[in-house]
Amino acid sequence: EHLPNYINMNRQKCLVAGEDNKATQDNSTSLAGALIDILTCKPSKPIVELLNRKQLFILKESLKEIDLRHYRLVIGASEDKSVNHYLSEQAMKYNIPVNAVDELDKCSFTIT
Repeated sequence: EHLPNYINMNRQKCLVAGEDNKATQDNSTSLAGALIDILTCKPSKPIVELLNRKQLFILKESLKEIDLRHYRLVIGASEDKSVNHYLSEQAMKYNIPVNAVDELDKCSFTIT
């Protein structure tokens, strides 16, 4: 059902949505070299540390204002399942690989 696949994310835009460690714990090494935009309303300590190192950037837009067509990869790591579902639905509409953390049925790829 799933093929092993490696995507070179170097200098590629990635959107990560989430408030807590889910947004960074598995993704920081997997997305090394990516240009990461994060959608969060309350950044956790690890997110703030990555911001300080300029390894990611916080988006000011609301969820529905973001044009996903600008991203090579989308990760929904929000505590709010409706955010993850919306991102999954929109990303799949544009054939953008999407991972909704802890919701396998909403993912077009998984991170191991």
